[in-house]
Amino acid sequence: MTSSPPDNNHLRAEEPFDDIQSSDTILRTSDGVNFYIHRIILILGSPFFRDMFSLPQPASIDTEKPIIDITENSKTLDSLLRLCTQY
Repeated sequence: MTSSPPDNNHLRAEEPFDDIQSSDTILRTSDGVNFYIHRIILILGSPFFRDMFSLPQPASIDTEKPIIDITENSKTLDSLLRLCTQY
């Protein structure tokens, strides 16, 4: 996890993963796309995410929301999130 703030150097994912206001976590892909997500939806939809969010997370200094850098690209993450969230 990183504490770097969302900025103009990162693109925003497509709907429904673009809700900056109500989301509580940012997943940042290897190609620099921010996915604004609700962790409870992922926890309920995936044992992987349930386990990931149960681990202690370092506090983010510069942002209100934790930013989790992931190695997958935005196309892969979009497909995975749509499968987990049934969007």
